[in-house]
Amino acid sequence: MSKVISGAATLAVLFCVAAFGNLLPNSGLTEGDKTPAGWSLSGGQGEWIRDRGDGMGCLKVSGGGEDSNAWLSSPVELLPNRVYRLTFGARGEDTSGGTVVSGPVFANVDIGVPGREWAFHHNVFAAPSRKEGLAVPVRLGQWHLKGSAFFVRPRLEEVEPVHRGIGGLLLGE
Repeated sequence: MSKVISGAATLAVLFCVAAFGNLLPNSGLTEGDKTPAGWSLSGGQGEWIRDRGDGMGCLKVSGGGEDSNAWLSSPVELLPNRVYRLTFGARGEDTSGGTVVSGPVFANVDIGVPGREWAFHHNVFAAPSRKEGLAVPVRLGQWHLKGSAFFVRPRLEEVEPVHRGIGGLLLGE
């Protein structure tokens, strides 16, 4: 169901303009002592790789095919009815089954089994209209994945929908 909602949001918000900077902490994943500053592992197997050779860090989660875990950002205060875009790079190693999971709990997106090469993923979603419970962590993890998934350059930003007309139809209004 979340894929349908996400897909509809993507169609309705065909073009977005970034309104603010990155809301996630430590997006280069290079700061911290034993764990990356602003991020924690929910459990299971995971690793923080401080420098992957290009001056940037990455997060790793591993699964055995019947478990789940994720890296969680410190809670991000989202505003009701606002539109956000989550962007991150992901790749897999010896992966099969299951899926990579991403986003806040109310806007989860499963991207499937990641390939061996880095690919960037984008998820546009609207925060719920409720006033409470919008200080939530963003997850980057796995569900029933066998193997390891890696994540780089997580970015969450508020975006402004820009309505666009195609063939006489106004989209996104």
